[in-house]
Amino acid sequence: MKLIVLSTCILLWGCNNPHKLPEIVFPEGGYDLPKHVDDKDSNFFCYPIKHIESANDSFHDAFYGHLLLSAFNEPNISTTSFDTPVFRFIFQCWTCPTIVITLTPTKIIVKKGDRVDYVKRADSLLSGLENYHLEILEWNFPIIKSNTEIRQPRQRYLDSLINLYPKLTDPDYFNHLLNKVFIPSKTPFTYSTTNIPISFNQYAKIIDKLNESGYWEMPFNLPCNNSPMDAAGFTLEANTQTKYNIVKFGACGDGEFETFKKACRELVKLANIDIKMGL
Repeated sequence: MKLIVLSTCILLWGCNNPHKLPEIVFPEGGYDLPKHVDDKDSNFFCYPIKHIESANDSFHDAFYGHLLLSAFNEPNISTTSFDTPVFRFIFQCWTCPTIVITLTPTKIIVKKGDRVDYVKRADSLLSGLENYHLEILEWNFPIIKSNTEIRQPRQRYLDSLINLYPKLTDPDYFNHLLNKVFIPSKTPFTYSTTNIPISFNQYAKIIDKLNESGYWEMPFNLPCNNSPMDAAGFTLEANTQTKYNIVKFGACGDGEFETFKKACRELVKLANIDIKMGL
């Protein structure tokens, strides 16, 4: 019924105004777009949830998200408003190229990497001590010194490391090591780009499915109770011009959140992409 009403409105609107696209009202939920972002944070992927996520997840999103956006020449849609609503679906896995699908009211843009890795990890560029520190930080970040006398063995170990290497508590040091170890590949990373014009009816159909799926009130990390070890990862971002939303989910095999996944499958189908791994 909603789609019939929406289609009728679109038809009546089109007769009166052939130039301006109709406005879709999105449900409550999502996150406010920031009013001000420092230059140093302008590339911070999923910026509105940076203080809601754990420190580990936030750091991971900032660093690796920036690598991905840079590799695909993608804008950061979490920090500013755009001329029209933008939805971006990102598919990643360990053994296949990354795919970025952007949905707007008039077209779909599909970017597909030419290979799995868009940067190269060169541990040989680090000293032995730096490699040791990087391994510690990758497994334990953030490292915080305990302020209690009663400590578990693992915390006692971390406290001794902090006493020996105080800079392990500095996020800038961790960032420095990662920037040093991840370098452009000798063979430049490339990606193909396909632009697919769509009608507003096609766009509205996908948005209607997303709105009905509860997308706007979902947690940014969907729980996955039955995830395979070598699984795919999916991200759906949205920027409606007034708010931002993001949902990250894995290739769960337990049939959860099927309404939301069905909406994502509709987008992938319209983009002429065949993703069979966990979606």
